[in-house]
Amino acid sequence: MAGYRRFSHCFLLVIVLISCAGSPQDEAIDRAVTRALIDYEQTNLNRIDVSADRGTVYLSGDVETNEQKERAEQIARRVKGVQHVVNKLQVQP
Repeated sequence: MAGYRRFSHCFLLVIVLISCAGSPQDEAIDRAVTRALIDYEQTNLNRIDVSADRGTVYLSGDVETNEQKERAEQIARRVKGVQHVVNKLQVQP
């Protein structure tokens, strides 16, 4: 009985860890959004932290203007695979 309980706990732990790990699609989205922000030449958007989870992109960090905040969201929305953008950017002039 103890062996079965230990097995079931280990199995549950593996399931939890797998569900917490980012999918390959999310990792690709993360890289693509980060690259698009870095490549945007009109303003410095390369200090923005990007994470993706199930097609939702989360932007965080500081930008200098509201225009930069809006532009970062627009750039992220254009990336293939992005379904939603949660913009947590803070304007810090």
